[in-house]
Amino acid sequence: MKKLISVILIFVMTLSLLAGCSAAVSTGNMMAESSVSADRLDDGFYYSSEMPAEMDPVAETTASANGSEGVQSQKLIRSMTLEAETADLDALLAGLDAKIRALGGYVENRRVRNGGTYSGRTYRHADLTVRIPVALLDSFMDHVRGTANVVSYQESAKDVTLTYVATESRVKALETEQARLLELLAKAENMSDLLTVEARLTDVRTELEQVTSQLRLYDNLVDYGTVNMTLTEVTEFTPTEEKTVWQRISSGFVDNLRSLWESITDGFVFVVVNLPYILAFVVEWGIIIAVVVAVIRFFLRRRRAKKPQPPTSAEE
Repeated sequence: MKKLISVILIFVMTLSLLAGCSAAVSTGNMMAESSVSADRLDDGFYYSSEMPAEMDPVAETTASANGSEGVQSQKLIRSMTLEAETADLDALLAGLDAKIRALGGYVENRRVRNGGTYSGRTYRHADLTVRIPVALLDSFMDHVRGTANVVSYQESAKDVTLTYVATESRVKALETEQARLLELLAKAENMSDLLTVEARLTDVRTELEQVTSQLRLYDNLVDYGTVNMTLTEVTEFTPTEEKTVWQRISSGFVDNLRSLWESITDGFVFVVVNLPYILAFVVEWGIIIAVVVAVIRFFLRRRRAKKPQPPTSAEE
């Protein structure tokens, strides 16, 4: 009998312990749920900073985009800078404009300078910023090399793949969140939920516009290469190949003779062009000198006239 009573007591104590553990687990779950549901609407859409990842539309979309990042095509921003010379600037610009239109590009910026007179000669140059579809960028560069003397050239490519993918993922995430917020807005049953959803929807739409604009800017920079050109009109092209010693000596001697002849020519041109001013200057100073000489002679005569004359021999 005592053994039966002992077994019954042990069974009752075991049931009591199991019931206590179950109550503790249930109480912990209720507390965890209440800490999150303070920022939750009636249909279960969370806005708390403790939002679970499986309930967060932004995290869900970003995670899916990052998972496919490896298959994204590489996004490169290509840009080129060059300096070129030409004997006829107007003809070169006209040819470049026709080629740019044929390739589907456009001139983003243009500046042509017709002034800059030096040593009696006028130097003209133009600065252009051209946008060309990236697939046809090499074709455009071949055209430039064939129509002008390229003195210097530099090319760079910036990889923005990671930034582009992140921006694209953010756009998709915001679009998903915007769609869900619109659904919640239609289901809102009280003013508090309505105001909460509308405030969040305004923030999402503002950020979506900014991120979408940034994505469009990246698309333009990736799809169109940028070419910065400085074109100068010259009478003699700058050599682009390395010269030998004798070529450097001969070319230097010829250049000095040419420079001397140009200096003589510039001096002659200067005298002829400014001849009216030179004649006026000579006449002006001639008159001034003549007047000064006349005044000096006048005063000398008066001084001599006032000076007493010595007596002659007859008067003595």
